[in-house]
Amino acid sequence: MDWSTEPKARLLVTAYVVGFLLWLAGLIVVLYNQATSGSGASMTVGVVLFAVGQAVITSLAFRLRTHFPAPNQTQGNFQRAWNHLALGLALPSAVRLLLNR
Repeated sequence: MDWSTEPKARLLVTAYVVGFLLWLAGLIVVLYNQATSGSGASMTVGVVLFAVGQAVITSLAFRLRTHFPAPNQTQGNFQRAWNHLALGLALPSAVRLLLNR
């Protein structure tokens, strides 16, 4: 993914990295609480982190859907963008852009 073609690329990349980290932290907290029979309060924290991270990823996928043209009609542009972002495939290029000042 070439983030530099987007206007306000640094803002989008920062939102993506933060959203992905929130999503990952929420996932880890939820799984840890399920494995250790954690309290409801800590489970709620994990669910909220997961939901906020997923909301950021979903909104970015909607914004960047034109960068992921679907070769066939079985999967749309938004689905391809969401899969790419949610699986973390855009993280290396995003971190590279953030580290290059």
